[in-house]
Amino acid sequence: MPSINKPSKAVKKPKATKRQLQAAESKKKIFDCAQSLFTAYGYDNVTIADICNEAGVSVGLFYNYYHSKSDISAAGFTLLEDAVRACCAQFTEKDTAKDRLLMMAKTMLSAIADSYNMLSNARVQYVREAQGIAPFVFDHNRPLGRVILDVVLDGQKNGQLRTDINEHVISRIVFT
Repeated sequence: MPSINKPSKAVKKPKATKRQLQAAESKKKIFDCAQSLFTAYGYDNVTIADICNEAGVSVGLFYNYYHSKSDISAAGFTLLEDAVRACCAQFTEKDTAKDRLLMMAKTMLSAIADSYNMLSNARVQYVREAQGIAPFVFDHNRPLGRVILDVVLDGQKNGQLRTDINEHVISRIVFT
């Protein structure tokens, strides 16, 4: 019987096929063109047809990768999650929950301030969330939501954060 503590053999990842590489390239091209157009003309002034024309792809191919224009914005929002993930990797044992939340908030604000696209992507997702269209930003199952909620729960458990306020409320405040 294998031991749980034994490291498993590394599984080789199969090489991507030419078709898979081409598909990834097409998806990235659509994303990059959309972000460029959002920057130049504003999210609300860009249509899917505009994105397809700029990328040189068909509308059908667009819908093969994205369900809507806001899906591109959501994909851009994941870049913010990546920035926060990198921030979390710098946490030390002596950082309190408050320190960690402030570091994450500063990271999010810096990422948004440094990139118009990040600001645009965040705005679109916040508006969709507020309108009840799609839970995304405040979803505690997404990486960003999960890490903030975990820090809040840890801070409450260790007496570093108030316990008379629900952890989801505190997490939402950090997001906002």
